[in-house]
Amino acid sequence: PDLRFSFAFPNGWRVMNSKQAVAGQSPQQDAIIELTLSQGSSADQAARSFLSTEGIQAGTVTRGNVHGLTASAAPFAATTEQGTLRGSAVFLEYNNRVYRILAYSPQQSWGNYQSVAQQSLTSFGPVNDPAVLNVQPQHLSLFTLDRRTTIADLARQRPSPAPVPTLALINQVEENEQLEPGRIMKWIVGQQLSATP
Repeated sequence: PDLRFSFAFPNGWRVMNSKQAVAGQSPQQDAIIELTLSQGSSADQAARSFLSTEGIQAGTVTRGNVHGLTASAAPFAATTEQGTLRGSAVFLEYNNRVYRILAYSPQQSWGNYQSVAQQSLTSFGPVNDPAVLNVQPQHLSLFTLDRRTTIADLARQRPSPAPVPTLALINQVEENEQLEPGRIMKWIVGQQLSATP
């Protein structure tokens, strides 16, 4: 929520998130789409800097916008030890930052990915939905039992977004084990996290 943008990878792609970038890899592991922060104070400057990198042959840079954001984009080819890569690069200005989105694959398979990559490259956009921006993480709460009970009974009386087996696991007890008063319990609290955005 802090970054206030959304970005969609193609369906079925494996997404990897690191401190420097978030990337998606095709199911055949022969194409990548990568989102990262870029150097430069504008989309145009960042595009020119990337496309002038040694080993990269750039196509024509086009300027425009994506969901109202200033953007510069260009097709490119890059020579690597494994052969030539083909792809597209988009640079976007948003919240005083410049984001770089690259989509690429080996030259022989780029034609198979060009359309789906273009959909992802242009999916970047601002998020203003309070339901998304106000999401809070689940967290652990501690409390002391005031009566004899079980985890299963507690879960019925004290709702948690975590399933009963998880609550039993973090407390190192069985689901229907009798728990004595005075025992300190760990309980997961917070919103139920949706499996899909």
